[in-house]
Amino acid sequence: MSNSRNHGGKRKGAGRPRKWSFEDVLKIGQECEVRFKAILRADYEAKKKTLISNAVVELKTHHDEVQSIPLEDRQEWLKDEASRSQYMLDVGEEIESINSMAGITEPTNRIFQIVGKAPKGTRSSIIKAIAEEYGLKTKQVDNLWQQYRRFERDS
Repeated sequence: MSNSRNHGGKRKGAGRPRKWSFEDVLKIGQECEVRFKAILRADYEAKKKTLISNAVVELKTHHDEVQSIPLEDRQEWLKDEASRSQYMLDVGEEIESINSMAGITEPTNRIFQIVGKAPKGTRSSIIKAIAEEYGLKTKQVDNLWQQYRRFERDS
């Protein structure tokens, strides 16, 4: 009779040897991620700047006016119907103008989400730059980056 514990299964050293060490995966993968996130951050900041710092939007001005009222006087200001309604009207108009600039059709939207998106071809340009920098092929850098992302996802 055969002993089933000695046959089959994964053996130490079996299979194809690894081409890249874990340190290589981390080094190249993190370099790719840093560059990719920098591009996303730059796109986010550009979109935020065009949406919020536009000359049409004076939301910060209205907010600063209310913040300039001393705390002990703010309750009295809130009780004053004319000043409170004027403030709410001004804020409503600003929100409508932000909605129209952002292309949002729902006029009551008070939450804005700015999503930074990398331009088309960003990933391939990062891969190409890192491949040249480290003296690797683009396919190798692509595989290392994918392996790094799998590692981060599974961790």
